[in-house]
Amino acid sequence: MECFSKDAQQKIIKNLLHLTYCDKPNLWTILKKNHLFREIHQLFESAQLVEFVKTQPALTILIPSDAVVDKLNDFIGKDTDFLREILMNHMFFGVVSTEVFYSANGEIITACGGGQYRVIFEDGEIYLSFLLEGKSHRIHIRNNNVEASNGVLHLVETFLF
Repeated sequence: MECFSKDAQQKIIKNLLHLTYCDKPNLWTILKKNHLFREIHQLFESAQLVEFVKTQPALTILIPSDAVVDKLNDFIGKDTDFLREILMNHMFFGVVSTEVFYSANGEIITACGGGQYRVIFEDGEIYLSFLLEGKSHRIHIRNNNVEASNGVLHLVETFLF
């Protein structure tokens, strides 16, 4: 799976830092207004999760790159129920900051969609591990703590299933 290049990461952070310190817009505004999240925000619309994201008082969202989103579109087709399930498993109630992830090392956290993921802190990096078809997988949480008025975004390298 492709992940964010260093240049893309820097552009994302630069663009989001401007939003972060200007009266902190909500998560949906960040997803919709930043051209780097064009694909993922369209998936949230297709899955009818816009109001959910807008109205949660505290939410954490894990956001994969647009290249990964394109691959997911090819995989799921028009199955909006499956899409909704996947996206719900990329969100966690509450603000799960980098510090919270660090302190939760080894613990299981549960996503809004019911998916369970073990937090791993290894070599200064944060990962979430999960089982899929009997095999252990993990994703790297790349950039952390893009703050919004109602939560936080973290950039990840692939989708959680």
